[in-house]
Amino acid sequence: MKRTVIYDVTSIPFQAAVFEVSMKNFPTANFKELNSGEFVPIWLERQKERIHLRLFTFIESVLNQGFREPVVIWSDIKSGKMRIHPGVNQFILFNLIKDQKITIHKKYYDLRGWVVDFNCQHRNEYLGIFEDIKPIERDRYGNLNLEWKLDHRTTPDGEDQYEFSPKRAFYLGDVYYKGTEERWKYKQEAHRGFGCWYKGKKYYDIGGNDPVQYEIKTVSGIYQLFLQHFFDWSTEIWTEKHYESR
Repeated sequence: MKRTVIYDVTSIPFQAAVFEVSMKNFPTANFKELNSGEFVPIWLERQKERIHLRLFTFIESVLNQGFREPVVIWSDIKSGKMRIHPGVNQFILFNLIKDQKITIHKKYYDLRGWVVDFNCQHRNEYLGIFEDIKPIERDRYGNLNLEWKLDHRTTPDGEDQYEFSPKRAFYLGDVYYKGTEERWKYKQEAHRGFGCWYKGKKYYDIGGNDPVQYEIKTVSGIYQLFLQHFFDWSTEIWTEKHYESR
């Protein structure tokens, strides 16, 4: 049967509601990247060759300057489903440090989210779901001009699928500011590292000096251990540790 596509001026498939929300009490039910251990080996394998960027550079930047970009929440009010992209790692770190203060600014860490929903007419439809809902910042004409990028993430049986995301002004790859590599080298020399295990399988050590070995429960545990081992954060600030000693 021949497929047909009919031009329809009554629909606006390129229009979506976009607004800002607070991530402080973001609903995390079914947030598997945050809550499920199955994402630990996926994270470790993906980040193995860029630990310096994904952990040290990223965390150092946040600890010094806070979160400079919002995460993007792709949501559908009709189906009641949503997902973050990009920004999962931002949220995982934020969820661990949101009750702490940025030392140099003496204020709590804050992370904002942009909700994008093609089935929403007004941000008030999300009252009771998110907190501190407000319009995104707009210019005097009511617009916001920003660049978007396409990342080729096609499925095995496809070819032309791409993931949309805003091109960040402070994209992680650009946070590779002068001196970061030298500081990370010093951190590894001056601090005792840790080894990452999941379900009895050793993946690799992060840092050296006879690394302490841990069983990682969720990705949050990797961030907790990095803050503990390389930024001297006390483990007492967390009511739950997402790792255990081996």
